[in-house]
Amino acid sequence: MNAYIEIDLERKKAEFNFHKFVRNLFLSFPVVTNDESHRKILRGILLSIGTDATLNRSESAINICGVVLLLEQYKGNIDTFDPVFHSVLPKIRDINGGSWRDAIRFYTKRISCSCLKQLYAQAKKKEEKVGVCFTCNKTFARTSLMIAGESHYSIVIVMHSSLI
Repeated sequence: MNAYIEIDLERKKAEFNFHKFVRNLFLSFPVVTNDESHRKILRGILLSIGTDATLNRSESAINICGVVLLLEQYKGNIDTFDPVFHSVLPKIRDINGGSWRDAIRFYTKRISCSCLKQLYAQAKKKEEKVGVCFTCNKTFARTSLMIAGESHYSIVIVMHSSLI
């Protein structure tokens, strides 16, 4: 079963399993993901959609960042998918748990248009670098977060330094 939503009844929480979703995406479309020129085209399309979503402050912009990061690192061999996924997890965590500043910066660095530059300059002044502690789900300054290990869902657990 390809369930991308995992329900934890003890914590009364449902979580989207990004790893399962993206791995299945890469397996389902090998014609696209195994060919470098097709990956570049897909990356360009996703950057365009993500930039538009960022300008409209849509949450989908953040999820698209993770897929783009994987496309940039993936070399067309599904056997190397898991190591590639783990290598980009810290960046995905920073964007996903951070402020809009992180998503804006992500797209600003990857597109040739200057439409996000002013927005990023404003966000840089107003928003600090933050991340989410995956133990207590609270937001902290990114400098106080540290990698503690891995769970059985292949998600890096990031804990606030006061919890260690």
